[in-house]
Amino acid sequence: MRYLYRVLILLLTTATMGTIYIFQGGQFRQHGLSGTVTYPMFPNDITLIWVMTLPVAFCLWLGWVFFLQHVPWRNAKIPSEMEGKIVIRYVTRGINKEAVSLSVTTAYEVFEAAGFSNRLSIQVISDRDIPLPSYAEIVLVPSDFKTPENSLYKARALYYCQQKKPLSSDEWVLYLDEESRLTKSSVEGIVTFVNQHHQKAKPPIGQGPIVYTGGRWFWRGADALRLADDLGRFQLQYTLGVPVFGAHGSYLLLRGDVDKVLPFDVGEPNSLTEDTAWALTAWQNGYRFGWVNGFILEQPPGTVKDFLKQRQRWLSGMKLVVKCPKIQWRYKIPIAIYTYLWQVSFLSIMLTVLIFVWGLHPPLAVQLITDFSTSVYVVAYLIGNIVTSYITKRPLMILTTMLYPIYGVLESTASLLALRKLKHFYVVKKPRTENPLSPVPDSNH
Repeated sequence: MRYLYRVLILLLTTATMGTIYIFQGGQFRQHGLSGTVTYPMFPNDITLIWVMTLPVAFCLWLGWVFFLQHVPWRNAKIPSEMEGKIVIRYVTRGINKEAVSLSVTTAYEVFEAAGFSNRLSIQVISDRDIPLPSYAEIVLVPSDFKTPENSLYKARALYYCQQKKPLSSDEWVLYLDEESRLTKSSVEGIVTFVNQHHQKAKPPIGQGPIVYTGGRWFWRGADALRLADDLGRFQLQYTLGVPVFGAHGSYLLLRGDVDKVLPFDVGEPNSLTEDTAWALTAWQNGYRFGWVNGFILEQPPGTVKDFLKQRQRWLSGMKLVVKCPKIQWRYKIPIAIYTYLWQVSFLSIMLTVLIFVWGLHPPLAVQLITDFSTSVYVVAYLIGNIVTSYITKRPLMILTTMLYPIYGVLESTASLLALRKLKHFYVVKKPRTENPLSPVPDSNH
């Protein structure tokens, strides 16, 4: 199946690239361009902007083709024994109580079904008191609490819990967002990862793929790119053991003694994207990362504003991390390149408009590189949608791949907004229980 999957990726990339090339050729002929034409205002050298999309696209494609691992879903088989204990920590402001309750209940149920409920602790880190089942504990962050480095937002709450509830080397902590829902697939991946690394003197930090299954179909389709990114670029870096692109703030798995020496007190400037700063600091301190082979379920943004603000915060925060003097440059170079290529990605959309309005004809090499990069992103949405539709049993989700141009404009708009300084941590509003995540399917069906 792995070889078949690789062949499929190659065929999809080639077919999409060929289609784009033929379409572009038709557009050039329509404009009467048989060769290179130069306009004084827009020289053809400007088409080199398109080449900037290649590095990220190539890493994404490389991850799919050469670092593939089968992620179990319906045939997940949880090991019968588990070393150590699991502490799950959900982080919330305490507003979306229904989402937190659903996440906590689901986590307990899947661990209970696996026979490990007696090895499980659940903690909810919150700014507000919220009702929880008897098997979960709330950790309230005092309103006047300050960290030594003056960290804010999520970093502040995480650091408070680290200090208030220190863990032992026999415990593994799993950090999740308030709407993160565990599945049988993720429990298999977590238990397998723990068993594999529990006895190591310096175990790696784990992270796995996230599927966005809640909310409206349009936004699930938009976040299909993030799932494909996990299965490609992030799987590549975790297989290599180094977080060259940072890490997600959710689905982080680490042993208790590692948690003690890697505080989330990353400082005020890094608090917009505390996950990136924390991951690079861990790497700088000699810690490796690994792949947790199991899916968890989360929710995408639900509005245009939330989508744009979320991406704007990520990009703005990553730029601040790149400037952080406490992180050495050799650990920041890859993410610095990625961050600033993302920052100027809106130029690619603007150039595409110029191509069709003024009929600029890029050199063949530039055109082929651009067609490859574009085809990779189209295939990324397709891969993300195929996996999402398989998990949610909504086959029509695949059709949202055709909305790639709209999603591309939205992503580019967010990068344009990130040119402005972000004044605060914008929290995306996730759907409440009247628009819930799809149920956790029975993996035997």
